[in-house]
Amino acid sequence: MKTQKIIILLLISLFAFRPVFSQNFEGTLFYTVTMEVSEKMQKYGVTKEMLIEKMSKEGSWADTIYISYKNGNYFQQMGANKLAWSLYSVDSNKLYSFQKKANICTVINTSVDLEEEMLGNPPKISLLDTIVTINSLKCSIVRVKWKSGYYDYYFNTLTNPINPEFYKLHKYDGWYEYLKIAKSLPRYRSDFIAWC
Repeated sequence: MKTQKIIILLLISLFAFRPVFSQNFEGTLFYTVTMEVSEKMQKYGVTKEMLIEKMSKEGSWADTIYISYKNGNYFQQMGANKLAWSLYSVDSNKLYSFQKKANICTVINTSVDLEEEMLGNPPKISLLDTIVTINSLKCSIVRVKWKSGYYDYYFNTLTNPINPEFYKLHKYDGWYEYLKIAKSLPRYRSDFIAWC
């Protein structure tokens, strides 16, 4: 009888504290990449195919992205053959990006939003009313919108939970603002959709 009570107490403890242990996703997520070009860009003769061809030659396009998350850091790899990769270090709050073909390394201070810094236009972050299904999972959308274009982050609060405070200094791409709303990693993120 005493053993049964101990087992029951252990099970209750396990289920009661389970949310505490599952608060932060650690692991690798796989994304397929899509691109759209605004009608305005198309009127100037810029097509999706042209952009993909140009980016492919530069080594900055891949139709798949793998992102590994751990302790507020992340590693992003474009394509299975590592055409380009990025590493975000929470300690430095910098994003280090490498392009294999171009033999280029860039470092981005993620505490800065580029358009806000250059033009004084902070992005508008909003939770859209739209619900979409991605891989049979209902997802909400957070839009990060600049004057020059926008990102849509698709998420489901029941999958890949993350503590936004890991990224509280990560302004770049509206990442922290998105995470404050979603409190989970995106199931999918649209590529930058350009207006200009």
